[in-house]
Amino acid sequence: MALPTIAFQGERGSFSEEAAYKLLGGKMRIRPCETFAATFRSVANGKGKYCLVPIENTLAGSVYENYDLLLENDLHIVGEVNLRIVHNLIAFPGVTLKTHTIKVTLPANAPLGNQDVRIITKAGISNPRAFVVGDRKEFVETEPNNDEPQANRIELNSTVNGTIMLVQHP
Repeated sequence: MALPTIAFQGERGSFSEEAAYKLLGGKMRIRPCETFAATFRSVANGKGKYCLVPIENTLAGSVYENYDLLLENDLHIVGEVNLRIVHNLIAFPGVTLKTHTIKVTLPANAPLGNQDVRIITKAGISNPRAFVVGDRKEFVETEPNNDEPQANRIELNSTVNGTIMLVQHP
C-alpha cells in the first residue's frame, strides 16, 4: 500500500515537517510547499492526501489565512498535533540584544481585517509581521501582569495590545 503524501508550508527540516513526523511517524511521504495556499491546492489537485498547517500559534494567535483556506477548499480537520517551538537567538561574543520599536500609523478609514508590515533595512526586507485592523475598543496592557494580583482588568469585546516578553527557559 502506498504511503500517504502530506503537504506542509516550508522547507525540509522546518517545524511543520517536524510536526508531520510527530503526528504520523515515518508512515508518509512529505511534500514541502512555498505557501499555505499551495498546501491546500496540493490536496485539492490530488498530489497530497493531507495538508498540515498551523491553525493557532501561541505568539501570533490565530492563523486566519488557514481558517479561510479551510472554508474555501471544503476540507476538514482530521487530526491535531501540538509542537513546542523554542527559538534561540545566537550571536558572536560581545554582541548585545538591542530592541527596536516600530510604530505603524494607519488612516482612520483603513480597511478592517488582516494586514501585515515589512521592514526594509540595509540587510533586505523582513518577513511580514501580521496585525489586525479592527473596530473594537483598544486596551494597552501594562507590565508586569504575570500573575493574578498584577492582572489587568479588560472589558469584553476589546482588543489588547501588549508586549511579548523575552523568557529564559531552563
